Amino acid sequence: HQYCGVLRSCRLHSCTSNMPPKKAATKAPNKARDISLVHLDAEEQFERFSDVCDIFKKEMGSTRSFTFDDLLKLFQTLDATWTEEQMRGIFSSMDRDKSGDVDWFELLHYVFDMDKWMEASLEDYKGLIRTSVYCRIRPIGKDGHGEGEEVEKKLDGWTEKSVFVKDRHQRLEYKFPDQVLTPEASQEDTYRVVMHQAVDAWLVNATNVMLFAYGQTGTGKTHTMFGPRESLSSDEPHDDWGLFPRAAHKALTTIETFCKAYADSGAKMSVQLRASAIEFYMGEMYDLLNDKMPLAWMPDGAPVGKQSVEIKKVSDLAAFLDTVAANRTMSGTKMNSGSSRSHCALTLTLAECGADPEKDDDWFYLSRSLTLLDMAGSERPDKAGTERVGGNKFIDLLYGMAQGKKLTKAEQQGMEGSCINFELSAIKSEIVKATEQNQKKKKYQNNCFPGTALTRYIGRCLVGQSWLTAIVCLSQSPQNGWETWFSCEYGEGLAKLQAPVRKSKVENAEALEERLTAEKAKAKKIFEATPEKGSATSKYYALRQATLNQVTEELQQVQEMLAAARAHGSSTDAVAS
Repeated sequence: HQYCGVLRSCRLHSCTSNMPPKKAATKAPNKARDISLVHLDAEEQFERFSDVCDIFKKEMGSTRSFTFDDLLKLFQTLDATWTEEQMRGIFSSMDRDKSGDVDWFELLHYVFDMDKWMEASLEDYKGLIRTSVYCRIRPIGKDGHGEGEEVEKKLDGWTEKSVFVKDRHQRLEYKFPDQVLTPEASQEDTYRVVMHQAVDAWLVNATNVMLFAYGQTGTGKTHTMFGPRESLSSDEPHDDWGLFPRAAHKALTTIETFCKAYADSGAKMSVQLRASAIEFYMGEMYDLLNDKMPLAWMPDGAPVGKQSVEIKKVSDLAAFLDTVAANRTMSGTKMNSGSSRSHCALTLTLAECGADPEKDDDWFYLSRSLTLLDMAGSERPDKAGTERVGGNKFIDLLYGMAQGKKLTKAEQQGMEGSCINFELSAIKSEIVKATEQNQKKKKYQNNCFPGTALTRYIGRCLVGQSWLTAIVCLSQSPQNGWETWFSCEYGEGLAKLQAPVRKSKVENAEALEERLTAEKAKAKKIFEATPEKGSATSKYYALRQATLNQVTEELQQVQEMLAAARAHGSSTDAVAS
């Protein structure tokens, strides 16, 4: 009866849409409207979607098309009060090709109103999108985050949407958080609050998304992002999973459910989830999956030549993150025994390749990414126990490194800290500038940064290439009051960002294959003509090699997915292919 109510009254327009359901031919009872899919969140909608498909297949067996009598029998099995008149009222709408029969795909199209669903999922965002900024309070603990000696500023409480910082003169209220996650908040609570909307935008609305994690060293950014290593040994949800494994699990379960629901529809599709990792260290960019190989980047900040690995199950992330951890630059300070001395961007890329069910010879390809950017902690040298390195001294040490001089640990950490603080400050300045330009309806150019790899990379969010969400992690230790105040100031700046957001483009897969083939041939010709040493063009050798490697990998992925879609159709095996 429940599913019959779904059939009568509701259509799945979009997993994030609030559009009213299309009017049915016959008015549905109140009970049916109460269980409308439109009122469910995205996860419940996908589960219901799968359940409806299961009950249809159980009742109809291997039937691939339905006559009027077949559907009447099915509906009356679900609800004995269903009449022939009601069936006639919707049968003509179901029969899209007017063949006199309704096939499985036509049935799903009617039940879930897939035309409207696709239209909503591909609709562009309107106007400027405000950045959502969340705040997480770390519990009192060790590594510089115990009780400690009180300084002039201190964290002085919080509410659901505000944080208070007090000094001798005033009590400041920061209202930037969309929500404050208290020390008691679990990893699951954090994911539900911070990532629910962002992951839906990534999975359903084909939008590139970036989560920016900021805070003083040791406030739990890495724990929030990933969780402890041992939690990744299970493919089933673990209480300690961080945001990254939970997002990967959601993507994998959504793919599985989607493919299961379409298994008998005749639709041809393959889906693939891949992961990559980049480190930003001392102004440069490195591939953490390729022995920390230096990467080139395009003027807009896009990395060139990075490697990726396929993720088929959540436990695949363990080996992936082990490689990342082994290659990432870490160093112990007074504030954190395992302090990250670099920024790290971990990206999940979801790609789909399939055929238009009404045009089997027309293949599409769609790719979008979810990036979690784990920022190195902002710090004060006297608190971290590192050397203060600024201005001329930074240049002198940098010159010495170029000449082969070995720095002391304090000098090295001092340079790292100076570069980290400089980049964080530059990003905040550009966010303010981008917001002002966007509000004046002027086009912001992602070439105004001082020019480090990180600032250019994050600048992609300011011009609409990614939707930015941020989480600011705070210490409640009295001795860290100055850092907590600065983090709140930074969060307030992030919350002011308003930028356009563009969705990923759907491309013709065969045309894309032809274009990448031509680009590969051109890149190969240019690279082979570039000597590694001894020529004026040798300085482009690494960039041209990286370009060739990247276009080769992209072409291989498109070809594999296109072949899988043609051979296997929409099956769970196609996910792994």
